[in-house]
Amino acid sequence: MKDGSGTPEPTDTSRTSALGGPPSPSGPGRGARAFRKRQEEKRSELLDRAGVVIVLVILALGVIAIVTAQPYSPTGSALFPKPGPTITVQLGAAGSGSVTCGNGATGYLDRVPFLGSTQPITTGDVNLRVYEVWDGDNIPALGVVANVSPTSMCAGSPPAVGPSTLDWYVVLTSPNGTILLSYTVAAGWTAIGSGSSNIVFPTGSELTVVTGTTIASTGRGLAVLGFAKGSPIQGSVTL
Repeated sequence: MKDGSGTPEPTDTSRTSALGGPPSPSGPGRGARAFRKRQEEKRSELLDRAGVVIVLVILALGVIAIVTAQPYSPTGSALFPKPGPTITVQLGAAGSGSVTCGNGATGYLDRVPFLGSTQPITTGDVNLRVYEVWDGDNIPALGVVANVSPTSMCAGSPPAVGPSTLDWYVVLTSPNGTILLSYTVAAGWTAIGSGSSNIVFPTGSELTVVTGTTIASTGRGLAVLGFAKGSPIQGSVTL
C-alpha cells in the first residue's frame, strides 16, 4: 500500500503472523526443530558406533576362543571315564522244583548255579532282574516280601500271583546248601542270620528264584547286572 506521496508503507509482520500468515523464518519454531534434528542425528551416530563396537567385540572373542581351545585327547582326564572290560558271570542251566511254604501253600523254585565270573564280584556289586526273554522287559516285583529263614526258602507266604502280578525274590545259598542271603528289587540283599549282606559270590553257590507259580520254560530269564571297580557286570540265563 502506498501513502499519498507514493511511498510504500512498511509491512507489519507481527500483525501478519497474528492473522495466521507464515511465521518468521528466524522465529523460535524453526530453531526448536533444528535442535531436535541435530539431537536425533547425534543419537543415530552414537547407535551406529555402538553397533560397530559390539560386532568387533564378538569377533575378537571368537578369535580368542579358537586360539585358546584345547584339542580333545583320549588319554586326558574326562568327566565320564571309559568303563573297564566287562565282567562276565557264568551261570549254569536252571533247574526247577517246588517247596512247601510256611503257610502250607506251594512255592516254586528255579535254581541257577553260579559257576564263576571273570573277576571276583560281591553281592554289593550286583543287582538281579527277572525279565521276559522275548522283549527284555523287567518284571519289577516291587512289593514282594522275602519270607526266608535259615532253614526255609519260603518260611511264610509265597510271592503273590495275579492277572497282572508276578512277584519273585531270590535266595543265595552256599556250595554246601546253607541259606546265606535273600534279594528283592526294593530291599536289595539281606543277610539271613547274623552275617554280612555284602559277601563275595562263592563259586559253586546257587541263586534260587522263588515264585508263587511256576515260571520254568515260560520265556522268563534271570539277569545278573551291576558294576565292580568301574567295569560292568553281565550274565543271564533262561529259566
